[in-house]
Amino acid sequence: MIKLTRLREEMNLSAKDEGDLVFLRLAVIHQWETLTARKWDAREDYVQTVVIGDLRTQTILLDLWPVDSITSVEMRDNLDDDWTTVDSDRYFVLGRRTLRLIDDWWGQNVRITYDGGVTEADEDVQQSLIAQARFLQSRLSDEKIATQSQNFEGGAGVFLAANVHPLFKMMAKSKSRKA
Repeated sequence: MIKLTRLREEMNLSAKDEGDLVFLRLAVIHQWETLTARKWDAREDYVQTVVIGDLRTQTILLDLWPVDSITSVEMRDNLDDDWTTVDSDRYFVLGRRTLRLIDDWWGQNVRITYDGGVTEADEDVQQSLIAQARFLQSRLSDEKIATQSQNFEGGAGVFLAANVHPLFKMMAKSKSRKA
């Protein structure tokens, strides 16, 4: 999504601030993924376990996309059963995030290990991540700033979230599954 080097440059932090930088990056990505209701940041060997409600399905939506590679796919029908590896010629990735089984139905439980996610987000998303990292850094500093503001013009109350930069929130909403 956003690399540590880019964040370090944009926030003018030095190598001695590496721990703070790693924390800020992870915190901002966590907030982004929560607000957009989707996993974004690239992960390796990510394990997704799916419980199939309808026993007659051939497709599974993967949490991370785009999918780089699938390491393994396993199935079982009951929780007491052992996992059975599905041969790689029996499934394929359809589009950017749909795993499809060929000529069969998925079992009750499916476990997929794969690499995927966004390695580098679009520039507008990166700018909002940087804005949020700066905002979090100022919120976590010893200096105190207002935590909420309220405006009663015309009798309507408007609240600003105390932990989210407005640009970050607007961009997350536009990229959200809920949008």
